[in-house]
Amino acid sequence: MDKADLEERLAGAAPAFSRAAPVIVGVFTLLTVVLASHLYVSPPTFQTDLNDFSPETDASEAHDRIHAHFPDEMRPLFVHVTMDNLTNVLDLDALKAMQEDLTHFQTEADKRENMVHVWTTAPGILQLAIDEEGGGAPLASFSTWSDVLDALFDDNETCGLTADDQLLSAATYASSALLHNDLDYEPVCEYLSDGTGTVAPTASSTLWVLEVDPDLDETPRRMLQDQLRDVFSDRSASSPLTYEVISNDLLAHDIDEGTFDNLLLLVLLAFAVVVVMLSIAFRSLSSVAFPLVGLTSALIWTYGILNVSGARFTALEATVAPLVLGLGIDYAIHLQRAQRSFRDDYPTVAESWLRACGHLSMPLSLAVVTTVAAFMANVISPLPPLAVLGYALSLGVVSAFISSPFVGAPTWFFPSQVRLPPSVSPLGVSLPKKTTVGGFGVSFSVSRGRGPLLETVLIWRISSGARIWAWGTVDRRSKPPGVGLRETWGDLALSRKFGFPPQVQNAGGPISEFPPHRVPAFRAICAMRFGGNNMEGFSGEVFPPPGPTPLFGRFPCLFPQRKGADPLTGEKVG
Repeated sequence: MDKADLEERLAGAAPAFSRAAPVIVGVFTLLTVVLASHLYVSPPTFQTDLNDFSPETDASEAHDRIHAHFPDEMRPLFVHVTMDNLTNVLDLDALKAMQEDLTHFQTEADKRENMVHVWTTAPGILQLAIDEEGGGAPLASFSTWSDVLDALFDDNETCGLTADDQLLSAATYASSALLHNDLDYEPVCEYLSDGTGTVAPTASSTLWVLEVDPDLDETPRRMLQDQLRDVFSDRSASSPLTYEVISNDLLAHDIDEGTFDNLLLLVLLAFAVVVVMLSIAFRSLSSVAFPLVGLTSALIWTYGILNVSGARFTALEATVAPLVLGLGIDYAIHLQRAQRSFRDDYPTVAESWLRACGHLSMPLSLAVVTTVAAFMANVISPLPPLAVLGYALSLGVVSAFISSPFVGAPTWFFPSQVRLPPSVSPLGVSLPKKTTVGGFGVSFSVSRGRGPLLETVLIWRISSGARIWAWGTVDRRSKPPGVGLRETWGDLALSRKFGFPPQVQNAGGPISEFPPHRVPAFRAICAMRFGGNNMEGFSGEVFPPPGPTPLFGRFPCLFPQRKGADPLTGEKVG
């Protein structure tokens, strides 16, 4: 089926489609409300797991096989500790303050489901050493580093390599992982060697490693770590030490929180751009409002369907919203511009819109198919978040495509009168025929730049009080001039359509006056006929008039060689 045939088929369905507009609006409104309600009651939560972005490799598969035989791994939480004045963090006074803060943090962690199972910290390690080798005195009871060393070491201790692999491993871990690389412990060795020197080791920072309970569910674990981070931050404000917290769970938590905020900002900015673009393109409130309704529906459908299906949202899904809006506005602008071009020849909204859809069906369909195919390529990605993104983007494109053609449905439903062309360029009227076939008839044609489009016929009987007897319109694009006058004379359907009494059926039958109350203040002079659509556009006053001359007086442009007002638009013609 070529494009012209499709346009004609859709145009033929315009009356039924226009009548079905309330149903269309109701169905899509119901779908949108249901999905929006689900999004409101059970809003999607972004759960970005950084491990999901690791591709499946031989190493990861080996890890999974080994992990099946061991308990879940601890989730490390790292705390970077520095002095506010950036001095030695291993100073004994600093370690005492650190020990006091550590007690506070342990209490707060216990309040949060005892979330931390292992605390690896500088004051904790030192206190453990004192407990095992120095008699168990609390760290706070020591006043200098020399006192600590005297409690821990014998007189003959010296710095040097050890044959104890376990001790060497622990020392290496402490020096390379828990302390800054500017660590200097030479004063300790000097003191152990000859009892002189400053004694205290120096480092600009130290690292705490907190191992969080892996049995906690993912979302609660992230929230608890975020709460504990706030505790560290609050303590930093009153302590001489500064605590900075980081972990994979906190990174994922911050990404998800920022993603939701950024998504709202992206949607607002995208809508602002859409409004500006539509306003520039169409300069019409309805042409801006209806696409916005369609685009909003497409967004709700996309995220609503993903939410109902149980899809796991990650930060990548934030990119779906601007893409749906961008493609949707592209479809809407193309369709509405095409509809405007067809509206000049087909003033009924339903027909002009369906013709626009038929005209653009092939290019828009190809664009959607190729775009969806490109996005669906992500489905074969070894990274699960990219696969979900492929489904989400494809669903967004299809939603935008479906919503764009049906943007016109509210337009067909809400208007209560015929849309006449806003401008006629120019509307020319001619009176090629006058006849008295059992009365008085006039046939005149209306042209709009490219030749006559309509032939309008008025027939009335002088002998019956000059009441209008029949009138109608013939499409001049498919019938030769003059045919309308003869067809209208015997058009029984026209009689039924305009409410003529049953006996007014042909030229030889009895004549009854057209009751004036049947056309109270009709602003009527032409009945426009386009294909299967019959729509009336009116301009004028109450009739029947007393005769043909007063009729021409009421519509001056119908009178040959006389200037007057356009019967459709009121513009000056002639």
